[in-house]
Parts: sequence; structure tokens; C-alpha cells
Amino acid sequence: MTFHLLSVAVALLFAVELSAEESRGAHADSLAVGTMIEHSFVPRDAIEQPFLAPVWVIVDAPTASGGRGDVRIPAFHDGEGIWRIRYTPLTPGCHRVVRYLLGEDAATADVLDAATDSPREYEVAPGPFRAFPRPSEETVQQFVFNDGTPYFPIGHNAGWSSVDGYEKMFRAMHDAGLNWSRVWMPHWSGQSLDWVMGKQLARGELDLGAARRMDRIIALAWENGLQIQLVLQHHGQFSTFVNPTWDAHPWNAANGGWLEKPSQFFTDPESIRLTRAKYRYIVARWGYSPAIMAWELFNEVQYTDGYQGEEALALWTEAQSTNLLSLADVSKLMAKARNLPATPESEGPSSWQRLVDAWNRKTQHLEPQWDYGLGRHTVGEWHRGMARYLRALDPYPRMITTSCPPIDSPVWDEMDFYQVHLYEREMIAPMVNLPGGLAAYDKPVFIAEMGDHEIDDPLKDDGRHMHGMMWAGLFSGASGAAQVWAWDQARRHNWYPAFRAMTRFAAAAKLAERRYVPAPPLTYQSGDATGDIACFALESEGAFIFWLYDKASISTPEPASHEGRVLLPARFAERGDLTVTWWDTRSGKVLARAAMPQGTPPELPTPLFCGDVAAIIEESE
Repeated sequence: MTFHLLSVAVALLFAVELSAEESRGAHADSLAVGTMIEHSFVPRDAIEQPFLAPVWVIVDAPTASGGRGDVRIPAFHDGEGIWRIRYTPLTPGCHRVVRYLLGEDAATADVLDAATDSPREYEVAPGPFRAFPRPSEETVQQFVFNDGTPYFPIGHNAGWSSVDGYEKMFRAMHDAGLNWSRVWMPHWSGQSLDWVMGKQLARGELDLGAARRMDRIIALAWENGLQIQLVLQHHGQFSTFVNPTWDAHPWNAANGGWLEKPSQFFTDPESIRLTRAKYRYIVARWGYSPAIMAWELFNEVQYTDGYQGEEALALWTEAQSTNLLSLADVSKLMAKARNLPATPESEGPSSWQRLVDAWNRKTQHLEPQWDYGLGRHTVGEWHRGMARYLRALDPYPRMITTSCPPIDSPVWDEMDFYQVHLYEREMIAPMVNLPGGLAAYDKPVFIAEMGDHEIDDPLKDDGRHMHGMMWAGLFSGASGAAQVWAWDQARRHNWYPAFRAMTRFAAAAKLAERRYVPAPPLTYQSGDATGDIACFALESEGAFIFWLYDKASISTPEPASHEGRVLLPARFAERGDLTVTWWDTRSGKVLARAAMPQGTPPELPTPLFCGDVAAIIEESE
């Protein structure tokens, strides 16, 4: 579905391209590569329905090869008849605003007459600039910035908060050495452009209050060195069975909208038209920002009615009607989704588990799990169309992703990287061994959400569960760390020293620069034969890193101390002189450092450690 020119606006278009003489005579501002230019203008004649109008600004800019070329920048309406572009120059030299256009395709759009008090010419100085990460062309599980510098995402989610909350949270993340986060645009926090609580928006209208809040949030991310995934939609908006908010959605026909059921979001022409208009506005207003690592089309789209399809939803309803649960219980369960307290084992399986078991029995002939919805192909087509639309709009080489069905789902076809969300009772093994195995992923992948929702422990707020999960995530060989979901707990209970310890180790191990791959598990031998110690390892051409973890430490506030030895692969005896550095995973400090001269037997004694310990083995300097 494409936009049509507004008939009234078309009739009013009379404009002139700015001449080279006018451009050269305009005021010049001096700035550096990577610094945002904000250029404002006012069309001579007001544009009706400005949030739906496709307006462009053409900038004549120097190219990387030394020539010049036109850059098409989508413009956005900012109220009171004012339009703006935000433009981040990537090359030094003179950047000139040469014309304004109205039309879906900038190549054929009509020229728009407009007045401006902004400069039309900007002299951009050279300077270092690192942003817009992309998949490496040399190795699958690696991101690199525009200047070729490797990037390893490590952080936590920050789905929604007040602006003041983001300011404090992003500063704490920065101080802990984190460089990644994930921000949603939900209505309940005032971050949605087209759904505002307590306010009725006209069809096609977007909320400028929400836009200005997002301005500050995105600016705060960049100020604090964060790359964010901006999540454009979330599953609950169009779901009747997982975290559903469909009953309150303004597009729901029951609320005066036009959609009879949530699955129509992916196919209805009006929904697609308005969604594209919103995405165009998002790219125009925030696409300039080097803080936005990727547009994330959907959070957990597999939980939408549209993805499941009519057959799967009918089976789900049938499962709900079993005698295992009352309909009232089902309603409560679905509203709470993952966050249910588990029933003690003495009382048998939890209500949630009974519902899942019933669902699995009804759908066991439909494999693989979560990919039995007939609607997945329709939703895949929606993803393809929206991804191509965003790429055509965005003047920058920005990635696009979604979350989080199986990797053979058609929703991934046009995505630049995969992400996995993990909430399991036993979390360490899935963190290290990604679903399907790392070799199954033909694009970068990392765990973008993980949590301990399924673990029963009233004391887990101290972060001990997260500690093990975070460190296990470092040893998966994925393109990024395992990212904590519970940002509210991280802030409330101050998990940032734990994050700081992890980022110090990641920097020392050079997880971004070195091409680590999973190594065979090592054997740990304890002198006192206590504890069930797991060992996970990664190797690269220049280093070998591993993590020893007492499995019992997840369930006790005072884990046992251990001292033993690690049996390394025999080839270590044949390598040159090596150095082993042992790291305290809680303080992020070096516990011990020892030389391993060539010919040393491949048996490595450990220092005394409590709960877990990590090590880096590398060539001696």
C-alpha cells in the first residue's frame, strides 16, 4: 500500500528549486561530521493532514568518493505549521539544502514552496565518528561500526520509564560500561505516537507530546554512549491471549475504530497506510540519531492473533475450555502471562503449566512449536513490506530486526540480525547453547531478553540468578551478551556493580575484537569433590577464555568456596609462552595472574573462588 498525494495539497504546490547562487550566498554554520543539523521551514500554503503528508528535503552533499550527490531526507511536522529535518552529515564539506518536495517518491515528487529562517548551507569539518553498526562482512557473529570498529552489544532492556527515569538509568548504564539497550513505544508510558491514554486522536494524527518525550529519551541514549533498538510495536496491542491490550486499542471497532479483530492489523489497507505514515514520521524525526542501532518492527510477534492464525487460535480456545482450568482462571493467566507465581511442587503443577500441557496436547501434531499459525506467512509478508519501506526512507545504513519466533519463520527474511528471548526454569544451558545451536544462524544473533521469571525464589531480587545468566551469556559465542529484561529490578536493587564487573572482563577479553567461537567443555577436578561445577569456554586465534560455575550458587545466598584444577586441551602444552589471568566475576577485578611457559602440562590450578570464576589465557607479551 502506498500513499496518495493529498488532493488539496497538490493543487497548492507552486515552488521553485533553490539556485546554486542562492545556496552559496546563504548563511553558513560550522560543525563536524556526525553532528546533527536541524533545518526548519514553513510551506507557503498549509498542508492538510500533515502527519500523513510525505514531505522531503533534498540536500546536495559531498560523497565519500569525493564527488557530490543528492541525499533525500524525510521531513516531519512539528506543530504550528513548522516542518523540520534532522540530518547527520557523514562526510566533511559543504552540505546544501536545495529544495523541498511533496510526494511519496522523492524522485517524482512536486517541488514545494517554503520559507525558512534556517541556514541553507552547512560547512562540515572532518572528525571521528562511530555509529550505525552493521553485520560484519568477514564473520557472521560480529557487528562493526561505520568506521570498521567492532561492536559487542552488552547492556539491559529499558522498555519504558519516565524521562527522568531514563536520565538516571542511562547514566547508571554508562557508568557501568554498558553500550546497548532496547526501548519500546507503548501507550501506557506516553511513548506511543498514535495511542495516547485519556486522549482521542483523529485518524492519522500523531501526538507531539509523545514525540517530544521520545526526542529526549533518544538524545539521552546518545549522550550516554548507548546503541538502542527502538521497538515500534508490541504483541499485546494485537493479541487476545498474551498480555492483551486489544480491548482498549483505539483501532478496535468496539472503541470506535475500524478493525473487527486484531489479526486484521497485518492485512487491512487502512492499518497499513497509517502504520507506514507513523513509521515515516519515526524515521524523519529520529532517523538522524546514531544512537538508534536498529528499528525493531515487533516485540514477540508470535504472540499476536495474526501470527497464530485462525486454526491455532481455535485450538487454543479449545484447550482453555478443558476441565483443567475454569474460564476465569484462564482469563487471569493470560493477562499475567509469564509473571505468574509458580505453585509449590507439593501441590502439583502450576495452573500455568497445566494450561501449557493442555495446549501442547491439542497441538502436538503441529510442529515446530510456535510455528503452527497459518498466519505466519501473512505476518512474514507484512515484515518484508515494512522492512523494505523503512530502508527506502532511512538515509542511513541502519539495521532492521524483529522478535522472536523460530529462525525459520518468514518474518526473518528481510531482517539484519536475529534476537532470542529466553525465560526458562533452567537458564544456564540455554544461555550458552542457543536454540538450534549457533551454527544454525546465518546472521548475527544474541539474546535480547532474558529473565528469571520461571525461578521460584523470594530472595532473587539480590540478582544472584541474573549473575549466572549474564555470565553464561558471554560464553555463547553470539554477537552480543545476554541482555537482562528486568530494568526496574536492576535500578531498584542496584545491579550495576555486577554489570561493571562483566564489562571489565569483556573489555579485557576483547570480546568485540576477537572472533571467539565455542570451544569443547573443559573438565574441572576439585580436591574436595564438592559442588557441581560447570565449565564453558570460547577460543580465538589469540586467546582462550572460560568460566567455572557452581550450579548450586544460584539457590543459596552464600555459595561454597572451591579450589581445584582445570584440564585444558592437550594442544596447550605445544603453544608458546602463555599467561592466565583469573577474574573475580563479582568485583570485576583480577584475582591472580600466572605464567604458563611453553611445555607446561595442560593442568591449570584455580585460585580459591566462591560461586564462579572466569579466566583469560593469552600469549605472553
